[in-house]
Amino acid sequence: MPKGGGRLTSTSEKRWEHLPVDWIGPRWRVVWTFDGYMALHNTQSNRFMKVGSDNRMTSSSERTWSWIPNDWNRERFICVDAGDGEIALFHPYTNRFVRMNKDSSMGTSRSIPNGHTTSPGLHERFRIVNGAAQIGEIGTRIALHVARYNRFLGAFGGDKVSVSGDHKDWHKLPHYGKWPSERWTIVGVRYGEIALHSPYRNRFLQMSVSGSTCKMKLTSERSQCDAPWWSSTRFRVVDRGNGIILLWNEYYKRFMRMRDSSVDCSGQKKHQFDYSTNWDAETFRVVLVQPAPGSVVAIHSKIYSNVASMRSDSDMGVRNAPLGWKIRTRVQVGPDAEHRHGHA
Repeated sequence: MPKGGGRLTSTSEKRWEHLPVDWIGPRWRVVWTFDGYMALHNTQSNRFMKVGSDNRMTSSSERTWSWIPNDWNRERFICVDAGDGEIALFHPYTNRFVRMNKDSSMGTSRSIPNGHTTSPGLHERFRIVNGAAQIGEIGTRIALHVARYNRFLGAFGGDKVSVSGDHKDWHKLPHYGKWPSERWTIVGVRYGEIALHSPYRNRFLQMSVSGSTCKMKLTSERSQCDAPWWSSTRFRVVDRGNGIILLWNEYYKRFMRMRDSSVDCSGQKKHQFDYSTNWDAETFRVVLVQPAPGSVVAIHSKIYSNVASMRSDSDMGVRNAPLGWKIRTRVQVGPDAEHRHGHA
């Protein structure tokens, strides 16, 4: 195994949404390996995050992000959906979680007998921050939340699309084991449009109109890689800023809308920008569950307001983030590969 280039530490304290745009050290490119694991590559140092032989966090030797050797086991992680919009990084080779320590260093937990199915502790929980300001990339796993009703969009039995059973704040999404129906994968279609696939139901979200009645439902079972070309499954994302979007169907010229106990559509509109700024049932907050392959992210500690950082070849550290940084939504349509492992 090649020797690493330095220790992983953390930044000074900052809130998760306040990541400075000029901080390069805390940014990591998400790389999915052929065997279904996730690796994190730091573009500043051109190295991968790694669990060292002493079980401390370090870095690999220099390597481009697009080529991680098949025998690099210490650079491979499982992205665990920990709930509440948080993740944990589990290292299957050593059977440990990545953690942030009180002294701002990065390390690992004790060996976990039950593997990544064990609930991670507070020091092992992180929030993904889209440092590249791209929420909505193809392959991203998300949840959709409406603040007015404090509920999530869910895919349920048969072709049913409805709202989550309990009222939950957007940052209180239960983990996948409890709420699998509220997860959606963004799939690219064409012409700047996307489709939303339920990995739990293996079906796509679809708008259905019959006469004056419009509702949301699921298609028959289809793989994420087998997105239909039907107009009813294609949506355009209208960005309202700060992670808030509307979903517009060009064919029916309607927006998806949530009710207190159901999901339907708005009335017909002229175009995707023909909406009221006062709408609150048609506006959804995007909650990032699992980053897309190739996206650039930061990893923010739940218990400490720091993000994992690589400062130089010999100093991998922790940093924090100034007011004013905002989440923006950008959708890129392109080839989409299905990468899944474990909970996430």
